[in-house]
Amino acid sequence: MVWLRGQACAPLASRIPSSDFIGVTVILLTCSYNDHEFVRIGYYVNTEFEDGQLKQDWDAAQLDPTQTGPDPSSNVTKLVRNVLSNKPRVTKFNIKW
Repeated sequence: MVWLRGQACAPLASRIPSSDFIGVTVILLTCSYNDHEFVRIGYYVNTEFEDGQLKQDWDAAQLDPTQTGPDPSSNVTKLVRNVLSNKPRVTKFNIKW
């Protein structure tokens, strides 16, 4: 059994569409026994600009399509991911053990 704790490497930015850089996504951990899932744990992850001005410009561009916001793919080092680790979503399933 391997337990991972701490930080993980960032995903490869070249493989992510620029429209998916910023926003909310999830991390799903599933546990199975004999190909039957018995528990699923989900954590919400929010990715946003760390810099206040970039965040403000991005938010303004999302509300007004005539404005051009900062390009997340060219500002990857200015993005932060916040994992809501204190509020996991746990789903349990009854299986035959």
